[in-house]
Amino acid sequence: MSKALDEAYENNTELNEVKNKKNLCVHELKKKLRVKQKRQFIKNTIILSLIITFFGVISLLIYQSL
Repeated sequence: MSKALDEAYENNTELNEVKNKKNLCVHELKKKLRVKQKRQFIKNTIILSLIITFFGVISLLIYQSL
């Protein structure tokens, strides 16, 4: 029983190694990087727009109080 389990574990380990090597394709890595950079750009754009809006509101409040 344990011999069969050991063989199954080895086969599974070999399959995982093959999958990991397959995932290291340059085109897939570039695509993942582009997607990650796009998400980061969107986050940064949203944060920047919120900061600009915040300062705009603050400046309007200060201007109205004068």
